[in-house]
Amino acid sequence: MTLHPPSFVANCFIARYYLLSLIMNQNTYNLFSFEKKVFLLILAHLIVANLLGQSRTLIGYDLETGLSQNISNIFVPSLNNDKSSFNLGSINNSISLLSSSLDEANLFEQSQWTIKTPVKNSFDINDFPIRTSIKFFGIENDSLHHLCSGSLVSSKHVFTAAHCIAWSNLELTYDSLLVCPIFDSGEFSSTFNCSYVKKVYAFEDWDFWGEDFAILELEDAIGAETGWISIGYDNQLDNNLPLLHKFSYPNINGPLNEYNGDTLYYSHGYPDLFDELNIGFAGADGAGGESGSSIIEIEHEEMYTSYGVFSWIDDSKHSRLQPQYFYPILEVIENNVTSSEIDEIQVVPFIIYPNPAKDYLQIKPTYAPRIDVVVRVYDHNGRFIFKTTNNFIESIDISFLEQGPYMMRLTGENKDGVLRFVKIN
Repeated sequence: MTLHPPSFVANCFIARYYLLSLIMNQNTYNLFSFEKKVFLLILAHLIVANLLGQSRTLIGYDLETGLSQNISNIFVPSLNNDKSSFNLGSINNSISLLSSSLDEANLFEQSQWTIKTPVKNSFDINDFPIRTSIKFFGIENDSLHHLCSGSLVSSKHVFTAAHCIAWSNLELTYDSLLVCPIFDSGEFSSTFNCSYVKKVYAFEDWDFWGEDFAILELEDAIGAETGWISIGYDNQLDNNLPLLHKFSYPNINGPLNEYNGDTLYYSHGYPDLFDELNIGFAGADGAGGESGSSIIEIEHEEMYTSYGVFSWIDDSKHSRLQPQYFYPILEVIENNVTSSEIDEIQVVPFIIYPNPAKDYLQIKPTYAPRIDVVVRVYDHNGRFIFKTTNNFIESIDISFLEQGPYMMRLTGENKDGVLRFVKIN
């Protein structure tokens, strides 16, 4: 696979780099007045700031019908962090207690990232969140070909890397894909089923500059049993580095060529390479086959969030989720806006009343009496106002809102809906 020219996103960062270089270069520094220097500095940062407030176009391709669909103009709220939901799965509630501190005896030299070890050496591979790890294969002439790693992020969706499935123009490398949870020691799981891929999604003109994301929509809801992790972004990660975890299927480039793609490996540590679109681990080179594997922040039973996927072997570079990528992907994995099963408008699974309302809005799901509901409220221009995640929400206080129309997005138990309401005085 060859690298393609950088997309608009990469060019924005390149433009900022050259502007900053021009301002700070010793040979050109004195050519600019103070006012011009200030103007160019502001312009350089606005180039990227403006970009980060716009969603990128996500293209879906149906492997059965050959039809494609664009997901664009998704509203991107001004939040420092956000994430989707995770689910423990229906099979059991067995959860692995993963490392909470760094294994300093097993680090890459001059790195804060551990050398990969087989998962089965330390954990039960059938436990959550390990069982959300998948390996997928390309199928050609009835033969399976090792491709990449990935993570289940809904009952029917896998988060992985775009370069695993397609070229920059979404020309697919294989037209048939098979996804299998916890494939290990060359054997398929006896507990969890595999599924063929029905649709693939990647960003328009994606490249390796932090845009290397793909979503696989499965024919079967295998994640209902395994459970799934969440995806998310956090603009404060650089200031508060979490311990990150990884499950992957390396198949080439091991120091002793010990990897062949048939075994699930575990590693963890602290990242030390950051920019707007990448997270990496200096000196800790990855291996082929790890592409598409997630870097996951874990707080036992509270948080299992992927911040990006493995994209580049050198320094184990990962494409880092940012709002302009997160929200279009969220539309697919939570709203299912492109699923062929719901191509027509659905009935919103929530009722809110009274409407108009003065002080409080009552919320009632139409499919369950009491559930956890996440509520996001936006004004009529789509500007984010507030979010609440209280358990078993029955009403929310809107007394502090100004009079006027609003939109409310409600999410609970894999149900999602958008309703409009009017605040009155």
